Amino acid sequence: MTPPASFTNLIRFLDENGTECYGDVTGSALGQLVGIKVPVFDGDIFSLRETQRTAVVQKLLPPIPSTPIFVCIGLNYANHAKEAKLEVPPNPVIFTKPADALAGPHDDIPIPTEAKFMDYEGELCVIISKTGKNIPEEQAMGHVLGFTAGNDLSSRYWQRPPRSGGQFTYAKSFDQFAPIGPTILHRSLASQSSPFQIRTSVNGEVRQNGSTSDMIFNTEKIIAHLSRGTTLKQGTIIMTGTPAGIAAAMPGQPWLQDGDIVEVDISGIGFDPPPTAVEANVDLKPCGVTSCVDGSGLNKTRPQYEPAGTCSFIAGLETYKATPQDKAADLALRGKVLYLPDGFGLAKHNKKLADLYAERGYETTVVDYFEGDALPEIFMQYMPGTDIDTFDNFTAEEKRRIRAIDMPAWLSRHNPGHIASLVDRFFAEFCNTLVVDNHRPSAELHVVGHCFGGKHAFRLAKLDDDLIKTALVYHPAFLEPSDLHGLNKPTFVGVAETDVFTPDLTETLVGKLPRCGAMWKLVIYGGTKHGFASRVDAEDEVAVKMFEQAFDDGLQWMEMS
Repeated sequence: MTPPASFTNLIRFLDENGTECYGDVTGSALGQLVGIKVPVFDGDIFSLRETQRTAVVQKLLPPIPSTPIFVCIGLNYANHAKEAKLEVPPNPVIFTKPADALAGPHDDIPIPTEAKFMDYEGELCVIISKTGKNIPEEQAMGHVLGFTAGNDLSSRYWQRPPRSGGQFTYAKSFDQFAPIGPTILHRSLASQSSPFQIRTSVNGEVRQNGSTSDMIFNTEKIIAHLSRGTTLKQGTIIMTGTPAGIAAAMPGQPWLQDGDIVEVDISGIGFDPPPTAVEANVDLKPCGVTSCVDGSGLNKTRPQYEPAGTCSFIAGLETYKATPQDKAADLALRGKVLYLPDGFGLAKHNKKLADLYAERGYETTVVDYFEGDALPEIFMQYMPGTDIDTFDNFTAEEKRRIRAIDMPAWLSRHNPGHIASLVDRFFAEFCNTLVVDNHRPSAELHVVGHCFGGKHAFRLAKLDDDLIKTALVYHPAFLEPSDLHGLNKPTFVGVAETDVFTPDLTETLVGKLPRCGAMWKLVIYGGTKHGFASRVDAEDEVAVKMFEQAFDDGLQWMEMS
């Protein structure tokens, strides 16, 4: 029997006649594959035979025609575990993608409408050539055909615990969510290319630049682990993990958008710049876009703000907690703040506010009751209901993103009744975190609500419970007169001079607060508009002063009451 032909960098492609072929690529040809002439093999990928023919590459295909399954390794790079703020796992973290996730290196990837918060993960992939079970580490490479590049596309919306139940598979298993290629580097050449360098770029911007030397579990250990008591079938594709630099861990979380080009370049595996790499449905929500609004409320000449707190989950909702850093006796913990944010959830300006409270001695927790579906930050610069084309501060792409936001549908998903049920469930569990050894905490709790959160801060202020000391409410939205009846906590309310969302707000408050049942204070901040106490344009001197004044007024209320 003739032994299978060997190869250096195997490609699968359509030639000038539209015929599917396998070919071998070497040397400088790795830099530009389409249009080159290559020697052609006969047979299938696991039993190639040499021929005397050549063909011109017209279109690159996935280097393997099909796979029984993708087996994927999570948190396999030390720097990636660090950016995710997770401990290094003692064993490989395993999840899978189905066969239909396979796609080619130049394919446009259709993103389903429900697959929001799209992220990339450049990965080294292993192609299994020989079926095996209980494979020892020292025999693992004998079951490998070679290595290729891959992109473990992921919908972070579905990967987050409130929706995922702690598993990754659904978020990563949509059709064509695993483009691979363009070449397969033969296993015998891996030692000459080790460690592999992995670089992922989005629209030419390098996002990931790592090395397999940072891997926690190498290829041999992964194969041995996956095959324990389990048959590892021929054609299985193992995605071995991604290095640091994912969008989810970057400032502003720059999720993939319609038309973005993602390029994964791994040393020795060939690289052919694709014409496109992600073609998203027009309903894909543009989330995490960095806004031109500074949001700090302070000085724009300061270094770029980076959140200092930590994220976790309480009652299935993501939270951000900012903790006072100065442990000096005169700056001991003054209290705790539960911050119910505006419609932008855990956006940077809300984290910044939490950090500001922490700087003043208050441990502050912000809760995302939008379950990862908060409004994108770019929406802060737009007035809903107005003609987007009248705004000259947006690019054409930003205008397209704003048009894609279905505001009535978003408001329906996050109606006050639904938010109230989430807040109530959250608050019950949150209170449990404050109780130590069945004793009430010595630190007093203050509830702060902005916009969306204002209505629910009023609700919590009605509780007949000594846990909450005060409530602070700024420019509340969706307020009803009944929200102001029966308050039990000293309540401070700050409103804007003009509020297009609730034009009758001041009149309502003046009419109802005197009969609310608790001590109260209402302040109208001149020259301001809705949102002034949450986020501010640092170039507007009046707005900055009013932001700082409102923040200080709230602190005085907390300390005085």
